[in-house]
Formats: sequence, structure tokens, C-alpha cells
Amino acid sequence: MKRHIAILGAVGALILTAAPPASAQKDLFVASVRELAAAVGSPDPAPDRSPRIQAAIDRMAASLAEWDRAIAAIDTRIARDLESARGQRAYELHLELAVTYLERGRLADALRHLEMASAADPVASDAQILRAVVLEHSGMPAATQWHSVWALDRSNPVKAYQVLRAGGGVAEERSAAAAAMRAAYERLLTKDERARPLSIANIDLVPDTFSDAPIISNAATAEAFAALAEARYDDALAALRRAPAAGEAPRTHFERAQEFEKANRVREARREYEATVAGTLSGRSLLYMGIGRLAQVEGDFAGATEAFKRAVQLNPNSVNMHRELAFAYAGQGAGDDAFTELVASLLLNPRDAQTFADIGRLFLDSGRDADALPPLYRALALAPEHFETRYAIATALTHLGRKDEAARELAAFERAQREALERKRRGLATPGLQDDAARPGVPPGSSR
Repeated sequence: MKRHIAILGAVGALILTAAPPASAQKDLFVASVRELAAAVGSPDPAPDRSPRIQAAIDRMAASLAEWDRAIAAIDTRIARDLESARGQRAYELHLELAVTYLERGRLADALRHLEMASAADPVASDAQILRAVVLEHSGMPAATQWHSVWALDRSNPVKAYQVLRAGGGVAEERSAAAAAMRAAYERLLTKDERARPLSIANIDLVPDTFSDAPIISNAATAEAFAALAEARYDDALAALRRAPAAGEAPRTHFERAQEFEKANRVREARREYEATVAGTLSGRSLLYMGIGRLAQVEGDFAGATEAFKRAVQLNPNSVNMHRELAFAYAGQGAGDDAFTELVASLLLNPRDAQTFADIGRLFLDSGRDADALPPLYRALALAPEHFETRYAIATALTHLGRKDEAARELAAFERAQREALERKRRGLATPGLQDDAARPGVPPGSSR
């Protein structure tokens, strides 16, 4: 699968690609990682010593060595070109080299060239965006850099979201960013807009969405999977070549967590899922979602919020993850933060009826009945089959003293509810349908 670093601006996407030789070796390396993941997940009777795993390791090593040789050639070429380059040309060369280093996981080298690119062209946003993402990826403070990105394009709601998510800055800037999010929401109440991905720059060759299901390590690959997920490719290869550390495999923790969850042993399940995360190559966001939900069951709402925040950071383009985080914020009384996350969901899917309904209910819960009606009506227009929305509309109208309208909505809700119950009754009476939930491959709670 071919991957590039993509920087998403206000008007589409600018794709920055490394030189073809480096790109080819990078693709081979990613393919070898995918082979390793498939080998680890195979039903081999002795997966820790599988020949498939060793073959994938050998291919990883070969492609990584070739990739480094290609990068060295690019470095030499750009260093020569930079001797006479100025202005925009210098900016482009530094940015090209920064992207090359980013894909290889050489973040310190990438940051150095991003700083030089910004010095060559201080008002160009691409280097500023990448620098913010790299700082965050490295665990360094990134709020100030996100504010610099926002300053270059203050009407962009995606960049406004990044400012609000990162925090920091002066109150006036945060207020302006919140206003940009509100303006985007108000536009979406009355007209459709294109979807806006929230991953402004994707710098992960092995992203959290590398697979549809979590890729969890066995005992021999736990340390390597952790390093691969953090783009420490040399460390991953070194870990694969030495004897595994003592301790239980992350996969064992995961299986135990599932058993504890089925038995409703919430605290133990949460602890085992937390122990699984470090050895998970991709799908960590799904684990954090599970951890957050278990934390809510325990009444640990702060812990739930932190888990959902980690999930959103790992998979920012998931509508449902933003909604889960919004619910957690609302449960803590942080209505503004909840609204921000719900608007983020709408940026990802401007026609998501459920998110509009969630915003309406958020306003209802905070006593903002008049504000609740527009998103609830929008939700009903987008998904008229979701008759529960009518009950929320009736509630808001009742609070506002508009009793005749409320009565009509309540009557429509009750009628739709009766019709739905009748359809369900007829369906259950049809032979064979009542056993669907017990079919293999449909585990309990799979709709969560």
C-alpha cells in the first residue's frame, strides 16, 4: 500500500512525496511490516518461532538498508542544491528533505529542516503544520506551534479545532477559534459542505488504522510492535533480532480482558486492556475506546475522558470517537468542550444526523431549549426514520411554552414508535429471524 505524507489545507490537499527511489523502498518496508503482522496473527502452532516471521524480518532489514541508501543520496543532492538556493526554492528543498526524514522516523532531522524551511518562507503554512504534528508526535509541547498555524488561516475550522484541542495560548485566540467552530456549525445547519479530515498531516507509515481490527503482538514481537507504532524502525528491527523480554504477551492480556469483560469484572478488564496497548501495532484507538467505556462504568469520568482523548489523537478522522469524547466531556459538565468535539464530528461528516441530534440534546440538557431546536430539526430532516428525535423536539417546544407544536410532535413520535414496535413484532414472528443474534460471527455487544 502506497502512503505519502499529506498536508490538508483550507482548499484541498497538497501531497508531498519523497524522491521515487526512497518512496519505492519505503513501500517495500511497509509491505514487510504488513507481512510481519499477518505472520504474527496466523494460527501457527509455534508463532514465536514461525519461519514466516523470520522471512518478514529479513525483508524488513533489506528494505530498511536500501531505504537508508536512497535517503543518503537525496540528502547529498539537496545539500548541493541548497548551496545556491534562496527564498521559495530553499523552502521547497528543506521541506522535501524534512518529509523524507519524517517518513523514516528521523524526527530530530525533520524538525531541523522544518525550522529552516520556515525561516526561508515564514508565511508558508505547510512547514508550520508539519512542525506542530511532529512536536506532538514526539511528546513535546505543541500548543504554541498550533497557534502559529492558526494565525496563518484564522477562518479554517479544522485548524481552529487543533488550537482548541491543544489548549494554551491567550484567551482571545481560543475565543476566536471557538467562534470559527461555531460559524462552521451554523453553516452546516442550513447547507451541506464537503467533509474535512481532521488529520491535518499524516506522518505515520504504520497508522492506527493500518488494519480494521487491532494487531496485537505475541511474546516475541511485543517490543518491536511498540517501536514500529512510534516510527522507531531501527529499534524495532533490533528487538526482533534478540530474545524476547520475560513477561506475558500483550495478546494474552487482550484475551484475558475479553473474558473479564464478559464476566462483568470491569476493573480487571480495564487493567488488562491497558496492559495490551503497548504491544499493539495498530488499533490502539479501539482499545482506548474500550478502556474509556469501562472507566465510565466504574464512575471514573476523568479517566474515561483521557482514554477517549487518546483514541481521538490516534484516529482523528473517526466520527464515533469524537462523539464518545463529547459524551465524556458532557458527563463532566464541560459543555463547551463537548460542543467542540461534536462540531469536529460534523466537519468529518456534515450530514451525520446522529451528531446533530447529539448537539440538540446537549443544548437541551443545559437549558438552551431554543438553541436545541435547529440541530434537532436538521437531524430529523436528514434521518426522518429516527423518530426518537421527535421526542426531544417535543421536550424543547414544551419548555418554550409552544404546547400545540409540542403535542403534534409528541403524537408523531408515539405513532412512529407504535409502528416500529409492530414491525419488530412481525419480524420476531417470522421463523428464523429470532435466532439472528445467536449466529456465529455475531458476538454479544458487537454493535457497540
